Amino acid sequence: LFLYRRAGFLGGALFQIIAVGIFASSKALVGSPWDSDDLVVCLFCGFTLLAYGPFFEAVLRTKTKLRTKNKELLEEQERLNELTVTLDKQVHERTDDLRKSNQELHLLNQQKTHFFQNISHELRTPLTLILNPLEEESQEQPNNKNLDVAAKNSRRLLRLVNQLLDFQKIGAGKRSFE
Repeated sequence: LFLYRRAGFLGGALFQIIAVGIFASSKALVGSPWDSDDLVVCLFCGFTLLAYGPFFEAVLRTKTKLRTKNKELLEEQERLNELTVTLDKQVHERTDDLRKSNQELHLLNQQKTHFFQNISHELRTPLTLILNPLEEESQEQPNNKNLDVAAKNSRRLLRLVNQLLDFQKIGAGKRSFE
């Protein structure tokens, strides 16, 4: 098969016939008897190589192509493995960044909720203290429109503060929608 690669199938086959002939001749030189069977074997081997030469050549070409394709596939697989490692690393980094951002947002949301609850309580207490005397004065002086307006707006502001507190409780999971 090596000869076919170097000299082509026809040249390789002729070279094989010559090589077998030289072998048979050297056999005679060393004292081994040369008989007609050796010549038949030489010719048979040479003509067999001539007949199957194209087949062997096609097999060699196919084998070479397969080796080349296998090498290309191995290189591509290595490149894909490197890309996979790089992408895995990027995914882990991005996941860690998102986890940290999520924790920061959660903390900010808790701080916001706590702030609004504190503000709402701070507004509710003085409003209650203002509303009670206004309602008492409004009952004593039913014709005083200024007292009625102040009491009405105080109740409205207290209702808004209570709604804000309810909203914050819903956000904190302590209360559900009614």
